Amino acid sequence: MDDPTAACLFDMKCWVTFFEAMASGAKKFEIRRRGENEATPVAGDILLLREWWSNDDSAQQIKPPNDAAKTYGGMYTGRALLMKVTYCTTLGTLIDSGLDAIASAEMLGSSTCILSIEPVEPGLPFRFLA
Repeated sequence: MDDPTAACLFDMKCWVTFFEAMASGAKKFEIRRRGENEATPVAGDILLLREWWSNDDSAQQIKPPNDAAKTYGGMYTGRALLMKVTYCTTLGTLIDSGLDAIASAEMLGSSTCILSIEPVEPGLPFRFLA
């Protein structure tokens, strides 16, 4: 039986450049545009960030994991990070609170999530979303 108090696991792609920054500890946040029917991570949830190489990375001279990546437009590299969400807000919340300095809010949408993250502690329980 699922533990309703356990964290939810969100499986997400993470571009190479951002993955490297998170793996080194330099990047401690994540910004995600949510789909209409997508769940929003909350504090305590877990992000499984799987490194994704895309053809966009080749413009930055990031080497693809293999030749097939170029053919298919991108692929997972096989590396992954587990990160725990420590705080979550949306652009809509920031705008509603009077912050009007976000020029890209219209492009991203008010439901875009801004997450504060940290590496997962070993043994932290989580459950998969149905």
